[in-house]
Amino acid sequence: MNLSNNQPSPDQQIQHFSKLTQQSSMKVFEWGNSKFRAIFAGAAFGMAIINLDGKIIESNLTLQQMLGYAENELFGVSLTDLILPEDINDGFEFLTDFAITDHHRIDKRCICKLNQVIWVRLTISLIRNIDNSPHFFIGICEDITIQKQAQEMSHSAELLQVILNNIPQLIFWKDRNSMYLGCNKVFADAMGLTSPEQIIGMYDYDLPSITFAEAEKYRAVDLQIMESDQAQLGIIESQPNSNGKEMWVERNKIPIHNSSGDVIGILGTLQDITLNKQAEISLKTSLSNLQEVQAKLKYDACHDSLTGLYNRFWLIEKLKQIMGKNSLYAVLFIDLDRFKVINDSLGHLVGDELLRQVAQRLQECLTKNNSTVTRLGGDEFILLLEDIDDLPIATNLATQIQSQLRLPFNLHNYEIYITASIGITFGIKTYQQPEDILRDADIAMYQAKSKGNGRYEVFNPEILAGLMERLSLENDLRRAIANQEFFLDYQPLISLSDQSVCGFEALVRWRHPAKGIISPNRFIPIAEETGLINPLGFWILREACQQAQFWLQAFYQQSPFSINVNLSPMQLKQPDLGCQVRQILAETGLPASCLKLEITESCILETDSSQLIILNQLKEMGIKLCIDDFGTGYSSLGRLHEFPIDTLKIDRSFVKRIDSGSTEIIEMILALAKGLNMNTVAEGIENLEQLHRLIQLGCHYGQGYLFAQPLDLHASTQFIRKFAKKSLT
Repeated sequence: MNLSNNQPSPDQQIQHFSKLTQQSSMKVFEWGNSKFRAIFAGAAFGMAIINLDGKIIESNLTLQQMLGYAENELFGVSLTDLILPEDINDGFEFLTDFAITDHHRIDKRCICKLNQVIWVRLTISLIRNIDNSPHFFIGICEDITIQKQAQEMSHSAELLQVILNNIPQLIFWKDRNSMYLGCNKVFADAMGLTSPEQIIGMYDYDLPSITFAEAEKYRAVDLQIMESDQAQLGIIESQPNSNGKEMWVERNKIPIHNSSGDVIGILGTLQDITLNKQAEISLKTSLSNLQEVQAKLKYDACHDSLTGLYNRFWLIEKLKQIMGKNSLYAVLFIDLDRFKVINDSLGHLVGDELLRQVAQRLQECLTKNNSTVTRLGGDEFILLLEDIDDLPIATNLATQIQSQLRLPFNLHNYEIYITASIGITFGIKTYQQPEDILRDADIAMYQAKSKGNGRYEVFNPEILAGLMERLSLENDLRRAIANQEFFLDYQPLISLSDQSVCGFEALVRWRHPAKGIISPNRFIPIAEETGLINPLGFWILREACQQAQFWLQAFYQQSPFSINVNLSPMQLKQPDLGCQVRQILAETGLPASCLKLEITESCILETDSSQLIILNQLKEMGIKLCIDDFGTGYSSLGRLHEFPIDTLKIDRSFVKRIDSGSTEIIEMILALAKGLNMNTVAEGIENLEQLHRLIQLGCHYGQGYLFAQPLDLHASTQFIRKFAKKSLT
């Protein structure tokens, strides 16, 4: 290889060698060929010899350094093992189908030894023997990470410019020398430029619509902002536009910082307020008109236009005034129940009139002169009670308001009935901001609404603490999925006929790095509400199936075995649930007949036709379906036969009271299961008396602390070794 100063670039070498692999005979590449060895070892690009099994048998130093491997560490490594799993789906057919073509070029993400991901361009050529039979592959590997990043950055820059060009405000940015680095199209048009790109490298002195004196002033302002690191906002001034006419603008400039916090330039916006300024100048011609307008503006600023009540702005200012007083006051946060239904069904005219009449009734409920009704917006109202003597004044008023609002409203030939949920908080010295008072009243209102319409609730600090704890837990939950903080325990399922271990129920646990083990009762409802149950649920399913496949191969090749996994109502609503489950079974190798998915009894009432289709798809795959905690919900027995259910799990509450009144219920469940050709599992078996009674009644399977509590992975395996084919009693 020519190593002189005229040595070709890596790109040229790659192109040259790619052509060579396509044109030259197999003899050129015989590994004993010294010339080929020299080219291979000294190439400025990664090279590898790959056998017909897709494994690397030789690699050059460039490839080893590119991927972070030492010499000989790549020997025997499969080519596809170096590729990011999600990139393996296509492009590697040539490794098994030698008839496709002998030369391939693909761009893939590659995993380095230290788990760093880089983009590479692979050029793979199949070298054939003289008889045209496949001999081996030669691979050329080029690191194209920088090119890929450049493409992404270019796309981001183009997207940013499109966004900026669609913002009506005039936007520009400069460097520390006040040289323009860019602007949006509106600014370029206003300055008389043909495009935003034209301004790059220009100064205010270069813009035809700006005078020298103005440019000097702008430069001085820029220097002041950058030296003081303080923004300059709301500066109103006039300047000529591109046509030479006077325009009024509101100018804002803020310093731009780099990642180290140093000021590196100026970001500025200009808002054309010419029309507003012209109106202001026109109003100043008449002092009386100006006073009238000011009075109206002041009124509008403090009042709600629909009801005439004071508005949020006034309320905030009023709360600021009374917060410093040493007197008791109360805030009642009122929200109309089901107002949206009325507004959407009867129309906005009826809805607006209802709000006006509600405002009138609220005012009629006030008897103290220092009490005020305000409207926050929508169907939310605030009653502010100042200088009250005791707490019952506020709660009694809440009761009176609810009584008045329950009376019918006659609107546009409609008789409308409404209720209101009310949250009450009392002014205390710990409040620092008016918004904190409104927040707590709002929290109390939602607490009342959660208990049913037409109620009031007094704020309790524990409510806020609970909400903050819940929010913190939600944030931690999002990170926990990414950080793999979850693990599974397994509770044995016992065949009551011979009391052998026939399966396990997988139960998720969360090991919080700071709070320790967190109960599923705390994080599962949050996962349901936030949608995080979907990724978490599929993780649970994959982990459980993978472990079940191990146990199946190790202990249950000649006997039945199943793994039970709980399926959340939200997962059941995912249209691709069947595909996801099928993929997990394929990845883990677990037979579908060994998987049993548990749904809650409430799902029977909530399930629509699309979800019933999904359940039938799962059933057709061979998966077993089970109703958990059966007998505690409100399921319709008339609908039960519509579902492809294999198992009913008798709730532990019935098992616990089996000798004191629940036997008949259990007998009914067993009879129902038998009539529908289903088997049964009794939950919560804790003593031998319960076990023997369930066996007498004909229950098929059981689980509970009598047999074992939920076990970790190691303990579960030991439990199988001890009891898989033995009786537990």
